[in-house]
Amino acid sequence: MKYSRGLKIIFTICIISIFSCLGLSVNADGPLDGQIIDGSLLVGEDNASDTKPLIAEYPIEEVVPSGVYLSSGTSNISKQGAGLAYVSGATYCYKTSDTVYVELSLEQLSNGGWHTIKTHSHTTYNSDYAYTGVNFSVAHGYYYRVRGYHYAKKGSKVESTTTCTSGVYIN
Repeated sequence: MKYSRGLKIIFTICIISIFSCLGLSVNADGPLDGQIIDGSLLVGEDNASDTKPLIAEYPIEEVVPSGVYLSSGTSNISKQGAGLAYVSGATYCYKTSDTVYVELSLEQLSNGGWHTIKTHSHTTYNSDYAYTGVNFSVAHGYYYRVRGYHYAKKGSKVESTTTCTSGVYIN
């Protein structure tokens, strides 16, 4: 089949346009990307998460749980668009606990430090996990991170851990 020169040019432009669009990134680069402030890497990504398993590593390459009930905690932040962040987290247990708790604090970077602006929590009873997620409206042009507090209680025994995500820039 023979194509005209004009049709070949149009076809080539269309293909280049398609591949260019596929390579576009929706990540917004923040002015401080790459810096670490109070333990959190500042990133231009759309989301960040942190998971802390409760394990102890021994020199003989053994990995054993250091918690009897609490297994791990996780916290997440996900940019949902301009001025909106989805914050989620969970606490996981090896076995059913009387109380399983997750608390998520949304922190904003301003004036050189992290400040808690919103908090959300969830508690379950006689369970082996607690999960929660919530959308928060946030101000444009700041970095945000999520700090999680996780605990499991069985009788008088309480085991806990904390998590903290990287800072995500929301424009």
